[in-house]
Amino acid sequence: MFVAACLIAVIPAAGQSDASPRSAMLVRIAGRDPSPLFEAATPLLLDYVESIVPKEKRAAIYDARDRADLLQRIEAAAGKDLIDLGSEMFAYYESRAPRDFDPSWTAFPAGAFLVHVHPGSTADRERALISREINSVTINALRALGLTEEFAAAQAALKPAAPESAGLIPIYLYAARKEPGAAKISKTSTGNATLGATIIDKAGRLTFEAHILYFNALSLPVIEHEAAHAVVMLGTFDVVALTAKPLDGESDLRKAFFAGLRKIPTFLQEGLGDWAFYYHGFHNQWGLLPSPESLLALLRREGRTLPLPELLAGDIRYAAKNRKAYSLEAAAFLQYLLKTYGTDRVKRWLFTNETSGAKTFAVVFGLPLEAAEKEFLAAAGGVR
Repeated sequence: MFVAACLIAVIPAAGQSDASPRSAMLVRIAGRDPSPLFEAATPLLLDYVESIVPKEKRAAIYDARDRADLLQRIEAAAGKDLIDLGSEMFAYYESRAPRDFDPSWTAFPAGAFLVHVHPGSTADRERALISREINSVTINALRALGLTEEFAAAQAALKPAAPESAGLIPIYLYAARKEPGAAKISKTSTGNATLGATIIDKAGRLTFEAHILYFNALSLPVIEHEAAHAVVMLGTFDVVALTAKPLDGESDLRKAFFAGLRKIPTFLQEGLGDWAFYYHGFHNQWGLLPSPESLLALLRREGRTLPLPELLAGDIRYAAKNRKAYSLEAAAFLQYLLKTYGTDRVKRWLFTNETSGAKTFAVVFGLPLEAAEKEFLAAAGGVR
């Protein structure tokens, strides 16, 4: 993704004439009150489409009658489905990341987080959008998982990210992958989050940092994913051992940290991060994309979905290798569990202190995985 020079005034106000077929189409499909994310992300999508679609095919795209029609025309012109287009679009904009930018940092609070950005960067200009999305994801994830009290306790035990910012979780948004600090992000990823601990005046303190590549609004799912990681990792941490008594040295710190650290299945850790942006963040807020269930049906028709036992038992490498299918299916299955069985059951599953979600599923939910799979697929629009 690249840093857009300007994201405002791309969609003319309703009723305003414009000779550009693209601008006229955007006015036509935007509706009376388009979301801020629709206004920021839709031009980015179209910029990418224009980079891969010949000029003679673009007119058909800009004849779109509504949002669903636009997506169908884009897929037809590009010869790819939305899932593949999405991952390739991200790579396209990363290849256009800026080479020159102010390397210093400035920060702003966004709900439970302290967001660090480079002055003048796209992230700096999009503070309101970033804050809105982080807050939406955090509030909904805490509510869905029933972790409000536990998360607050962990916030109180955090090492301050900066003076007068007690309880805020630091997030660093990088303008380019080659920045020194961005080395914390692996070459195959666009963000990472780490939980740790330290001692300040003999008091144990948690540390949590997220490091994310932010090129434009299309990077918001990465922020939302890492924010959901913060909810899960901090909300499941038992701070008592870390804070109940003074700590002296590395040995005390390690014992206290690992006494409070709870094992979380990869499926729940990664799946909840994806659930956050599919159902309460970017995907939901954009207002252009089909439902996650519709996209999952597409994967199912193409034979790209995963058997539920593999989905729940997969490790991080497995999840990364099958990223497209894993992300969508994990998010949709978690949404199904929350709607069908409720917060208490999902929270109990989260707190089983087991690394494999497949091992504990039947005990927590009262039915075998095979039966759950049939119910889930039927509810999501068909059986494999």
